[in-house]
Amino acid sequence: MSEEEPLVDQKPGQQTRVNGNWHTLSLSSSNIEKIQENGPLRMYFREIQCDEDCHQMSYRLYTKTDGLCQEQTATTSGEEDGIYSIKFAGDNIYEILLLKDGIIVFDNLNVDESGLTTRGIFVLGQRDSLTPDEVQWLEEVNKERGIPEENIIYFSGTDDCPE
Repeated sequence: MSEEEPLVDQKPGQQTRVNGNWHTLSLSSSNIEKIQENGPLRMYFREIQCDEDCHQMSYRLYTKTDGLCQEQTATTSGEEDGIYSIKFAGDNIYEILLLKDGIIVFDNLNVDESGLTTRGIFVLGQRDSLTPDEVQWLEEVNKERGIPEENIIYFSGTDDCPE
């Protein structure tokens, strides 16, 4: 990712680039247990739909407990400044860090029912993998947010939930 490229391209038509089928490429978390097998934030995304200005987004995804995929839907409420909130495994505040070339990256802050705060980065794609430059960028973003490299999970070939 070159320095001069905008991370989130806020051009008109963002809705058409967000709406559609997506799948999880990677998850990272300050609390690795949240995204490991059976973790509440281990999500297998399938679809995102947003309104005309993307102030509200709805998601279709799967979570998995004890090997059983469970379909979930969730809808966010958005603010004018691009910050969204959603109730899913606690309270979440998130923003889009990157939206381009068939990937979307979310920076998420989760506060669970016990008050534990977890920072996470969710990478979704309309393609099968990240480029080497994108992987390097992702590692830097995680480092900046205090998430160690070993807390990044890449999903290539591990998603066995239904489409």
